Amino acid sequence: MALYVSSGSSGGSTNPVNLRCFVEIQSLINQNPSTVSQLGELSPLSLSYSTTISESFSSTLTGFRLVSFNCVYPGNNLQVPVPQYITDLSINLASQSLAYSSANPLPFVAQNFIDTLTANNANIATNIQIGSFITETGAATLPEWISYTYAPDGSQIKIWLCDQSFQQEYDLYQIVVVPPITPIDTFFQTIGVVQTAVSAVTPSAYIASIQTAKGIYPETAIEAYTFNYYSPIIGNNPIPTTWTAVIYGQAGNNIDSVKEAIQAYIANNTANTIANWQAIFPDIYKQTEFIIIPRWDKYAIPQATTITGLYATMTNPQTDINFAVAKVPFYPASFVQQNITVMAHYYKYITLLVVNGQNNVSGSTNIEAIFPDYIPQSSNSLDFNRMTPTTQQWSNLLEQMLIIAETMTDLTAIPTGFRRIYRNGVLFLGSTLNNIDYLMAVKSTY
Repeated sequence: MALYVSSGSSGGSTNPVNLRCFVEIQSLINQNPSTVSQLGELSPLSLSYSTTISESFSSTLTGFRLVSFNCVYPGNNLQVPVPQYITDLSINLASQSLAYSSANPLPFVAQNFIDTLTANNANIATNIQIGSFITETGAATLPEWISYTYAPDGSQIKIWLCDQSFQQEYDLYQIVVVPPITPIDTFFQTIGVVQTAVSAVTPSAYIASIQTAKGIYPETAIEAYTFNYYSPIIGNNPIPTTWTAVIYGQAGNNIDSVKEAIQAYIANNTANTIANWQAIFPDIYKQTEFIIIPRWDKYAIPQATTITGLYATMTNPQTDINFAVAKVPFYPASFVQQNITVMAHYYKYITLLVVNGQNNVSGSTNIEAIFPDYIPQSSNSLDFNRMTPTTQQWSNLLEQMLIIAETMTDLTAIPTGFRRIYRNGVLFLGSTLNNIDYLMAVKSTY
């Protein structure tokens, strides 16, 4: 991964930035090239998560390197160099964390750790939060990440110190699409021309085109997907075509994100209408999904200081419909009203509103038809085993999503296999099971 040295200003504040970065600590880096330390060292895999990586160094401290994966102006996402004062403060926080680790006995108290960093950086670093403590045996104990606000201008910064946590939690990604043929509008020629063009692309030529697309940036993953081309003329057999995605960042390694990238590539490289593309490549544009709206707002037994609250299983049907319409503004209200299922889940007895996807493939248009044997039982129940394995898997996925979505925000860590999705300004937790996307509304947005 090519790195460039940041050339930000040396002090003060200009425009606020949003920064996601990793601070490497020279004293913690493992000297064995095949081993990555738990703390303070980035792995080659992590360095594949972005094509906008830069490195910068403190103007006063040695032995630290800040690696920026994404530094942008909020609002327009314009990539900018990391300001020097942000680099200095972020590295200072890492250095102060290392000093705290040396001066205090385990186990650490998270609030005391935060209070110490806050006091050391009064009126400069505010809203400090930290992740779980990780111990590098014989070296240090540090939080897996630190986030803070740079008070003078409102910049939002998140610093990872643990490579494994970074890999699991970094939710930005980039995807470069390699189409089956170029120019792609060749697909609107006669079927004979299309078949000849597709057949003429040899494996070696296609691999070369992937290498060209990669450029100098090592990728996180390369995934090839086959989508059938359908001639506008009835009776012609479909032609299989290969579309390849060069993915930077594990969060982008899913069919939903890849389809979105392919759709964007087509829109930017065609003189034809998207409606025409939908006719010849329906599988690229069909997105089988279900929107899940938990009634986080409805408690049967309210939350108490020492007792976990339990959600309501009894709800008003009309209120549920109106609630779903408000939470799914990207679908027509009439569609939501006619395509909603109300169900219970054993997780804190919560009620879920499930809205069928508007463009789902045939056979996956109704959640009740897909999982007719679903019952709201936990895996500890004998009745749980009376459901089919597929339904059991889906019920377990819902439980995982509910646990995450109950506390998830824009900045909290989410496990591998899940992703943040924004639709019309509404934050959802997303996951995929058996080629179906599930989007669950998170509680923090209610």
